[in-house]
Amino acid sequence: MTDRFVVLGLARSRCQWFSDLASWSSHAVAPIDYIKCLTCDEAQALIGSGRRLSAVLVDTAVPGLDREFIALVASIGAATIIVADAASTRDWESLGCSAILSSTFTPRELVETLTRHAHPVDRSTRRASRADLIPAYNTPMAPLIGVAGSGGTGASTLAISLAQELGRHSSAPSVALADGARRSDMSMYHDVGDVLPGLPELVEAHRVDQLDPAEVRRLLFPIHNRFYHLLLGQRRSRDAAAMRPHSILAAVESLRRSFDFVVIDHDPELDGETETGSIDIEQRNTLSRSTAELADLIVLVGRSGAKGIHDLIRLIDRYADHGVPRERIIPVMNQASRSPAYRIATTRVISELCSSTGTGDSGFVAPLYLPNLRRMEELHRSASPLPEAFGRPLANLTRKLLLELGPRQTEPAEPVRVRPGELGLGSSPERLSRRHSSVTAARSQDPTTTRGATSRRDVA
Repeated sequence: MTDRFVVLGLARSRCQWFSDLASWSSHAVAPIDYIKCLTCDEAQALIGSGRRLSAVLVDTAVPGLDREFIALVASIGAATIIVADAASTRDWESLGCSAILSSTFTPRELVETLTRHAHPVDRSTRRASRADLIPAYNTPMAPLIGVAGSGGTGASTLAISLAQELGRHSSAPSVALADGARRSDMSMYHDVGDVLPGLPELVEAHRVDQLDPAEVRRLLFPIHNRFYHLLLGQRRSRDAAAMRPHSILAAVESLRRSFDFVVIDHDPELDGETETGSIDIEQRNTLSRSTAELADLIVLVGRSGAKGIHDLIRLIDRYADHGVPRERIIPVMNQASRSPAYRIATTRVISELCSSTGTGDSGFVAPLYLPNLRRMEELHRSASPLPEAFGRPLANLTRKLLLELGPRQTEPAEPVRVRPGELGLGSSPERLSRRHSSVTAARSQDPTTTRGATSRRDVA
């Protein structure tokens, strides 16, 4: 038999099934090649070495068994099979596990489970193929709306007013407002009197389990006078280091399955490993990047003036380059002038600049202009409801676009080969072409440049 199941066992040294697998493998009782590991760190090192695996059998008592480890196993195309006793009550399938075996399983049960959930390994191959972990859920998810803006534009205020108007006409609070900024301010705006629980606790709970909607709601503060539930954000900047990517995605998904609308106030930081060469920066921006990739609508907030319009255009360009369809981006000019001539001219400028940056004019959503409210500081200080007239235009436009566009269909991005000199220049081919032409022209006019010479900048 050329193809056999390569099984990695992860358990305590004196576990009975752990020893039985070695005996079955050596005596050909089951068609498996068996590898022993005693810790998750040891297993992760073996997975990263490129060794092909069919499945990983894990005992529930092993420390470090969480959603991130299961996702790592799935990323190499292997199945995670949990070996649990009757006392285990955790919902392992919601974490991504393929199957559950009792601690007294037989060789026949093992082979049947491997045949159903794993693939034999051809001994002539060494490296594993990548596969995405796609949880199979049939429950529809609520619309996700991301709100972002440069500092001082009032993006948090817009997120509050949007969540308030979306939940105003509901019989019960069915809207979740999540504070996803690294420097969170929602606790100050709402005067909740506490900073626990919040986003770190919700993400940590999803690291080792899948919460029911009722348990998710208990982690949010009900804001009755504003008709929504509030999820507080990070308390310190270092909280981001403890929140792992797959756990963040699971937490956002649970919010969408627990409420009718989810509004996330987040930072417009979308840089990842492709743009910066740092996986740490990509993981730090996981919430912002996943919001841009999954949100049904993105509300981008700017302010009047040349600098405000410039920042808004840059945000639109950044989110469009990240894959957000242009028709799902809502530009908002906060504290805008009431002059019709000013608004018409600003709309024309934004449309022309968006078209010139390569995002195209197709599906352009005209900017929404909101006036300046003089009592806004007083309303924030007293945590009072915001005026209905302030948030109603954005809420009506949001409902209209959600009905017209429907849920967002996300597709996996095709891999793109990066050529030397393109790192950090974005994904627009026109921009790369212009950049390449300008660099070539500058080098041809530089008398110090010689044929075949390589500068330190080119090497970098």
